[in-house]
Amino acid sequence: MPHTAATRDDRRVTNPIFNQRKLKLGTFQSNLDYGCLMSDVEGRLQISWANTVALAKLADEMEFEALLPVARWRGFGGRLNPQGRGFETYTWASGIAALTQNAGVVATSHCSVNHPITAAKQSAAIDHISNGRYILNIVTGWNKPEIDMFGAEMRPHDERYDMAEEWLNVVKRLWTEDEFDHDGKYYKIVKGYLQPKPIQQPYPAIMNAGGSERGRHFACKYCDLALSRWVRQALSRTKRKWKHTASSPGRNTVARSRSGHRRISSKRRPRPRRVAIPTMSCTKRATGRRSPTRSIHSD
Repeated sequence: MPHTAATRDDRRVTNPIFNQRKLKLGTFQSNLDYGCLMSDVEGRLQISWANTVALAKLADEMEFEALLPVARWRGFGGRLNPQGRGFETYTWASGIAALTQNAGVVATSHCSVNHPITAAKQSAAIDHISNGRYILNIVTGWNKPEIDMFGAEMRPHDERYDMAEEWLNVVKRLWTEDEFDHDGKYYKIVKGYLQPKPIQQPYPAIMNAGGSERGRHFACKYCDLALSRWVRQALSRTKRKWKHTASSPGRNTVARSRSGHRRISSKRRPRPRRVAIPTMSCTKRATGRRSPTRSIHSD
């Protein structure tokens, strides 16, 4: 029988995203038709469960650290309608977690359309299925036709991050507290409860892909990982932005204790470290070949 976690474990032990490798690798957007492409070139990803599982297993065998899906509710239209067909990320992550052994498994969640109680419960289940390899990727939603499809309000950019802060606070409390009430601007929770808790302690790894100034501050204050697009020509500028954000003085970190009381700490978070994730192909570590990358910053 494979090892299964009988108790809650330190996430630095169970989740490969926290391992000691300086270069971390992963797959991106392999849950959607066309993958990262916007053309019907020969060899593009044609989405099917068999194909997405094959890619995940290949990355798992290579000991990639992250399998990262994109939350897409409708395609971009036109003759090809790229990313129109695809698998929802929580259910995708559940299935992939059950079929892999080594890689971190990510679910991407829109705060604007996924309720925090549902997100926390689904995340806890995936963490158990993966034996502590789960990562939650939080996005605020930028594609208005998708948000309109749910009948939800497309809030202004900075307000979406205000909502995300409250959303994540509720999720973390569900993962760590026994029962609580929450009466906020965006959510009202009456006797919030979640069992079983996730395997990872204190809670599963959290990622955010915000590239704006507000998004970078959100990632540095509340998340463990920051997904950022790196273009070689703009590499220096991107590095300066992240270093400035991570080291900004007086950035108050707002948290909540187990009793629900607010704690404010002006202690600076450590500067995120960078790890690259190939987006177009699964390339073996030993080849040393360059490929288009996204970067994950982790603290």
